[in-house]
This record gives sequence, structure tokens and C-alpha cells, in this order.
Amino acid sequence: MGILSFLGANSQNNKKKTYKNLTSELKDIYRNELKRDSEKEFNLEFIRTTNLENEIINKYGFNGIKLVFESKNSSNFHKLGKLPKDCPWSNLNDKTNTEFITENFKPISKKVPNLISSLKERCKFIFAEKKENTWHETL
Repeated sequence: MGILSFLGANSQNNKKKTYKNLTSELKDIYRNELKRDSEKEFNLEFIRTTNLENEIINKYGFNGIKLVFESKNSSNFHKLGKLPKDCPWSNLNDKTNTEFITENFKPISKKVPNLISSLKERCKFIFAEKKENTWHETL
């Protein structure tokens, strides 16, 4: 079973977006900016880095998501459509984001219809990450 998170959720905007190119120079700058300064107040640093993560994702799309996860020392993730065969959601590789959400959340959809509807409207990316031997799903 996977763990669900909402990185890349869009606020009521379901249009296709063109993302900027994330150059290697920009990656280096953002990697440094994403580091939390332990000398500063935790809450302010958490807010700053979380806002920066959202900004990067909104500007650079899936490449931004990859950079954010790489900055957290994780790089074993795969976008929907390219999920490996050992991933529990690989049978949904041919689905759109909306179709994926419908299929994946079918068992609970009657209990949380508003959540499912919101996910369908707001999710821009779906990817899975493998940490150690556990797969994690991220919308």
C-alpha cells in the first residue's frame, strides 16, 4: 500500500500549463535555497522552504518536483505512464490523472466524494516513489 501526498496540487485551475525550462544553473541555485537554516526559527524556515517548493513546482512542473525530491535525498520516483512493473500502480500507466484517481480511489469514493472530486480537479501530476522496499504514491 502506498502513502499519498499532495505535492503539485493545483488550486481550482485545470488548464494545461506550459512549464519553464529548469537549467542546471537554476537547479544549483534552488538546491542551495531549499536547504533549511538551522540557525533560523523553524516555523519561518519551514514556511520559506515550503513556499519555495511550491513556486518551483508551479514554474517547472514535473522537473520541479524531481528537484524538490532530489533535495530531500530521494531520486527513485517515476511519473504516471512510466511506472515500473513492480510498482503497485503500474496497471494504471495508461490512464490520465483523472482516470487514475477514479480507479485508485474507487473503494473509498462513496465515503469521500468531495475529496475525490477535488483531487480530479486539482492534481497536475501523479508519480510513485520507491523508498527502500515500499512504494509511495504522490498526486
